[in-house]
Amino acid sequence: MKQFRALLALTASLLLVSCGGGSSSSPPSPSAPSSSASGFTQQYTASATAGEVLTYTIDTNALTYSYKIVYSAYGLTNTTGTGTLKQNADGSYTPSEAPNSKVYALQNGLLIGAVNLSLGGIPRIVPILGISNPISTASSLAGTYNYISLQCAHQSFGVYTGCHTSFGTVQVDNASSYTICDQANITNGTSGCNAPSTGTFNLLGNGVWSATRTGSINTNHFLAYTAPDGQTVGILDLNDPGGYGYGMVVMSSQAGYNQSVADGTYLSQATNGIAASLDISGTTIKDSLGNSFTATFNAPWIGMASISGGGYALLAGAGAYAYGDPSNFLELGMKE
Repeated sequence: MKQFRALLALTASLLLVSCGGGSSSSPPSPSAPSSSASGFTQQYTASATAGEVLTYTIDTNALTYSYKIVYSAYGLTNTTGTGTLKQNADGSYTPSEAPNSKVYALQNGLLIGAVNLSLGGIPRIVPILGISNPISTASSLAGTYNYISLQCAHQSFGVYTGCHTSFGTVQVDNASSYTICDQANITNGTSGCNAPSTGTFNLLGNGVWSATRTGSINTNHFLAYTAPDGQTVGILDLNDPGGYGYGMVVMSSQAGYNQSVADGTYLSQATNGIAASLDISGTTIKDSLGNSFTATFNAPWIGMASISGGGYALLAGAGAYAYGDPSNFLELGMKE
């Protein structure tokens, strides 16, 4: 049931679409390009839920992919991988090194997939979230975001002892300083935040920013891009022992519910390596195995969604989402 609940919660968050920038309502957004698009080669800058930053290139003509780790919390910098893709009827691709997972790619947009990494000497199928054309100016990062996170106190990947999921908000100013407000809406001030923290972003190059927590010497990494609906998507890759820990934070500009954009079918990739699909119609969400849940939108604040089975989710740009289950389960996905 954890898998089904997480899937449902994730896709419910996709209903929270806007033109970005923290408005409480929004006009219908333009549809994102279909993940079934073919005939392109695209490179993405991606974060893995284990705490790695990599470049990932997909060629839908040759049905091949390759990747290279550029920043690693596990000593894997410059590690490369290649493989072949099998095209699926739903427009996704199955990568040869992770045959139980899927890759969903939007040209000049988002990529969700999985790579097979050796973490602590143990092979792991690790979900990744990638973006093309990452933001490289401080002014484009400024705004208020919601977030979902998976954080591990130690270098252990997935649902293991010492890992937890959370949710909250982030404010970024024009000078690339940020404030994180855990489990509360920062637009109401920081008094209600659970252990608020601050830090700064600094551009390293190629759209990758360093993210340094105030009081820490450790370097996290941050990526962001502007989605087709105008919303900003951010990915904070964590490498901060004694602070944020290891893992991933998915961020998106605060935005309100828009049913006309949200209804549809979604494809997801989970931290357990399983890919699945969901259908959303109004407040009803059904998974690929016939389970049904209901969603409460803009709860506990604007841009978030709570699900009848438990947990919270958020929109991560036009047609993408992230969800953290209370039992420490993370899923990423996007609309077909």
